[in-house]
Amino acid sequence: MTTFQDVVHGLGDAPDDGVRGLRFRYGREKPDHAGMLLGWPLVAARVRGLAARFVEHGVGAGDVVAVHSHDQATALTALLAAIHLGAVPTMLAPVGAGVATRLVEQFHAVLAVAAPRLLVIDRALPDEHIAGRALPPTLLVADTPEAASAPILARAGADDACFLQFTSGSTSTPKGVVVTQRMLLANLAAIGELAAWNGDGRLLGWVPIYHDMSLVGLYLMTVMHRAFGCFFPATRFGRSPDLWMGLMAEERATFTAGPNFALAMALRHAERRPPTGDLSHVQGIICGSEPIAAETARRFAAAYAPCGLKDAVIPAYGMAECTLLATTRPRGAPLATLTVVRASLERGAVQPVAPGDGAIELVACGGPARGMATAIVGADGVPLDHGVGEIQVSGDSVLDRYHRAPDAAALLLVARDGRRWLRTGDLGFVHDGQLYVCGRAKDLIIHNGVNIYPADVEQALERQLAERVRLTAVVDLRSDLAAEFTGLGVLIEEARRDAEPAAVEAAVATFVEAFLGLPVAIVWALRGAHIPRTTSGKLVRAEIRALLIAERARRDGAAPSGT
Repeated sequence: MTTFQDVVHGLGDAPDDGVRGLRFRYGREKPDHAGMLLGWPLVAARVRGLAARFVEHGVGAGDVVAVHSHDQATALTALLAAIHLGAVPTMLAPVGAGVATRLVEQFHAVLAVAAPRLLVIDRALPDEHIAGRALPPTLLVADTPEAASAPILARAGADDACFLQFTSGSTSTPKGVVVTQRMLLANLAAIGELAAWNGDGRLLGWVPIYHDMSLVGLYLMTVMHRAFGCFFPATRFGRSPDLWMGLMAEERATFTAGPNFALAMALRHAERRPPTGDLSHVQGIICGSEPIAAETARRFAAAYAPCGLKDAVIPAYGMAECTLLATTRPRGAPLATLTVVRASLERGAVQPVAPGDGAIELVACGGPARGMATAIVGADGVPLDHGVGEIQVSGDSVLDRYHRAPDAAALLLVARDGRRWLRTGDLGFVHDGQLYVCGRAKDLIIHNGVNIYPADVEQALERQLAERVRLTAVVDLRSDLAAEFTGLGVLIEEARRDAEPAAVEAAVATFVEAFLGLPVAIVWALRGAHIPRTTSGKLVRAEIRALLIAERARRDGAAPSGT
């Protein structure tokens, strides 16, 4: 069986035709790089050069190499260099000066679990982020030297690790999915089938390389087919959302990917300033990572229709535990939605209804991708023919282990009908063969494609303000996860009755905003009452959300909206 390591070893054999290769559009950050096409033979030479440096710094077969790079080209080269050797790379979210405390804590938590032999950086880490912290041996890569050859420390087998993908969100117990050579090739084949890949595809993206949507769906897909890939920094997209579709037109790119919030940002810009350029060649904008808003997708399509964009948004569902892609709509298919009674959905029933009050419109995420199977399973572990249940997925792309956590995957995998099924923890249903994701069993807060575990915030808050608060609950105030993010709500039980509630609430808001880098819409310090919990002590987050929405409305002098 061919492995992805074999693909990396063969990059130097690709023709330097001036058409296929990598282009990085850094803008003002690196103006001398704008428009430069790196042909695959040059990419291969740089991969070999960096691989040789890794060996000089003690990297051995199977060792983990952690890559912390603000530069996309350096990050990709380091990842491929580790794979070339037979080492195991993992991509880290960069923590520059001024980032949220949560991201710094997550960086160190991931390092502790990954236990890398080498940490690769492209610039010095800020002193305030590493003071008093233990770091692995570190290699500062200022440039990527070229080499005609480099050692191969181990030939990878199908079930050997290709890279580690740490699931986003939790700082206390990060989990590193071991993405094997087999898993990666299976998922890339599924993505290739979705794209009807014929070798002429042109990929473009801005989503950071450490995100599985970008790493697997764009970067490694480009490498796999030795195709054309153009990438620009997320910071440029944040400043100029119109750049996304603008570069799609300029580079004649056929495929890209982004979360729902990216569609919304590009849409707002397009509605203020009508876009120009030809997008008739665009075949797919894969949309996932967070709930997809039907209205946003429709308005996005309408805003760019004058540029020739037609039925390009492709809703998809997946996660790191199945490498990336689990289900998807067909390329070129129109958006499919289903409007159901919200109250019935909350009870586990699916009741289609005409749009109106009390209804919610959900976007179809398609059927199983190539080599994958899906099932909706009830609380008793029995597959359901109708109604809402846990989404389970099966296939060659599904993990069999986490890094340095041999028992963790077993808790998520169940055997049924001769297959291994992954319990995703997400809730959904199937209607007319289409998967609809309607809830999250894990109570994640999702903002701009980032998963935030409330328990992490609550534990940090209770530690930091132990003299002022006893118990806390942090929730997303949205009841509809596809609605616009309006802020977090925090409910607290005070530790001292003599404290001024307004001062406690202000201190809590300041801490949470600094910890997460997200706005807090309301903090409510309870007096003479307790945070709602189940008899087993679990927070009842739906009730907590309703209480905070009502209190916020009372303070604003308005009726609660529930959004």
